[in-house]
Amino acid sequence: MKVIKNDVYKPLSDFVKEHNGFGRDAFKKHPEIRIMEKSFMDQLKSLDGKRVKINFCYENDFINGGGEKTGRIKVATSHERDEHIRFFEGRKRNRFYYLDAGLYEGFYATLIPLKIEVLS
Repeated sequence: MKVIKNDVYKPLSDFVKEHNGFGRDAFKKHPEIRIMEKSFMDQLKSLDGKRVKINFCYENDFINGGGEKTGRIKVATSHERDEHIRFFEGRKRNRFYYLDAGLYEGFYATLIPLKIEVLS
């Protein structure tokens, strides 16, 4: 069973707090953070179509927390360059969460996977 751990979350979270939110200009000036985030997101994209169990955290305007869910990962392309990694819980196909390394923490319906176990 393959396990992926999110070692990028802590540096990304510190980066976002240090810069009072995510800013593209500040992000471009830190290539080491960009490389770490891109490598983790590429790992998530490689799980397209796989059934997984994720341990996650989340944060938004009202609540924050975490948990564990089982479901399937799908990579959706909305434009030529824009790819979104979606997590469909259980057998549901119409409701999903976005997965992110930690850069977009606090965005609507976004989960930050801390550990991912590939089930099939």
